[in-house]
Amino acid sequence: MEEKIHRFSIPSDHPVLVDHFPGNPLVPGALILDQVLSGCEPYASEDICLLALKEIKFKSPLRGHEMAQIDYSQSPTGIRFKVWVADREIAAGIITLQTPNRD
Repeated sequence: MEEKIHRFSIPSDHPVLVDHFPGNPLVPGALILDQVLSGCEPYASEDICLLALKEIKFKSPLRGHEMAQIDYSQSPTGIRFKVWVADREIAAGIITLQTPNRD
């Protein structure tokens, strides 16, 4: 599997940011993980499905309108991801994969 990249930005006026640290709105981790999963959909197929997120670490906050990049790479246990803004790491973890049981 080759490395893949997914870029995204959450608008500062996104409804979820309104009450998430008023005056200094931060993108919630659930919204970042939603982008992580959206960006790795090309890895899923009839033969492979996305199973779980593991070893997730949030290392730095993401603010609205910051352009983030998610790097995906193969690991022995699934797909490793890292979320970046410029040279600042936002989050990292692993998406485990499973082959569906075809009984």
